[in-house]
Amino acid sequence: MQQISNLHKIGLSLGLLMVLGLFASSAKADTITALCVGNICTVNGTNSQGLAVNATATFSFGANTVNVTLTNNLTNADMISVNQAVTGLVYSLSTGQTVGSLTASNGAFTNVALNGDATPAGSGPTGWISQNSPLTVCAICSPSNPTAPQQAIIGGNGTGAYANANGSIAGNNGHNPFLYGPVTFSLSVLGVTDATTVGDVAIRFNTEIAPTTTVPEPASMMLLGTGLVGAAGAARKRFKK
Repeated sequence: MQQISNLHKIGLSLGLLMVLGLFASSAKADTITALCVGNICTVNGTNSQGLAVNATATFSFGANTVNVTLTNNLTNADMISVNQAVTGLVYSLSTGQTVGSLTASNGAFTNVALNGDATPAGSGPTGWISQNSPLTVCAICSPSNPTAPQQAIIGGNGTGAYANANGSIAGNNGHNPFLYGPVTFSLSVLGVTDATTVGDVAIRFNTEIAPTTTVPEPASMMLLGTGLVGAAGAARKRFKK
């Protein structure tokens, strides 16, 4: 009987671990829906760690062209963690296209030292890439952009002190250099005109690869747990036989 009880406990534990694993895989990045007024879209709130996030994406359109300016609106003092850095932008278009290609990008770089002091490091191509279905530009991409986890966009002016920055920013060679200030992207998207407008927009934060699965609904988790418990029960019956 003790062995049967242990088997049942193992089944329940496995179920709990799998459910927790789904939450963990979904907590890797924060992709937050932006509020758009015309073609200006802003996220202003908190991320899953309770830290402030504030960023704006401004769109303009021409013949077969989408232009985006992406800015992290936080100040030097606001920047605490790399989880507040902008690492991607997901958007839709009123004209329905889901395929495009990045033709150019530009931004200013800075290196944040261990003591929090930032030193500008010139400007140039961002190292970001574009992805399709949905339209996306990203430094941290799925399955992966080889330049990641560098080139995330931090707030502030890229110079002076980032006095509140923790070790995920200050002196973190894996994340330096950062982009700062307005960062621009130009994309070729066939069929776009100057009458095109932006639709749903989400801005991505954090330097983990964006999850490809979403957090399951409570009912789905209940079904998963029930199924696992049922499997444990079936195993217990076989053990009795």
